[in-house]
Amino acid sequence: MFLYQPSENWPLYDRNSTRTCFSEEIEESTANLINCTEPKFNHGIDSIIEIEHFSSLQRLFRVTCYVIRFIKNILSKVNESPNSFITGIVSSEELAHCKKLWILNEQKVIYELKSFDNLRKSLSLYIDDDGILRLRGRLANSTCDNDFKYPIYLRNDSYFTKLLILYCHEYVLHNGLNCTLNYLRNVYCICKGRKTVKKSD
Repeated sequence: MFLYQPSENWPLYDRNSTRTCFSEEIEESTANLINCTEPKFNHGIDSIIEIEHFSSLQRLFRVTCYVIRFIKNILSKVNESPNSFITGIVSSEELAHCKKLWILNEQKVIYELKSFDNLRKSLSLYIDDDGILRLRGRLANSTCDNDFKYPIYLRNDSYFTKLLILYCHEYVLHNGLNCTLNYLRNVYCICKGRKTVKKSD
């Protein structure tokens, strides 16, 4: 390390080259921002929002909506597209989009499990058109809703699952384990679901 050497051996500081380097980085970042029309979260939505700070699933979704709306509005301003500026109350489409983002974020851990291949085969897991991991069960030929026939697979030991169970518990008016579990199973399949709901109830 040069700091341990005599000062005459230290590298020379070139103000102009440093300024040029920074200018190139700024121009490249600006170009990437201008060419982007939809915010992308390559590292997951949890890279900008800490889910542990929330005690309500609905509040988590709404805050996520406003964060994404803020990013989109900045992009609209950079791209000089004032007509695409978003205001007003959060729409159902925005909430559905944020819900999907958090589900995808939650499921990315599942792919990293060493036992994922065995899990995928044993539960007949597949990826739908939105990239969500679902379970293909015995009800595939039934007339039930698709969410019920192909439930979304979730881990049982995540904070997102905890918030989801709490939401379902409140939705059924704290009506007990079975009601919470039945409502949850309309859309989701959680590993060791009964035990997990009982623990959270």
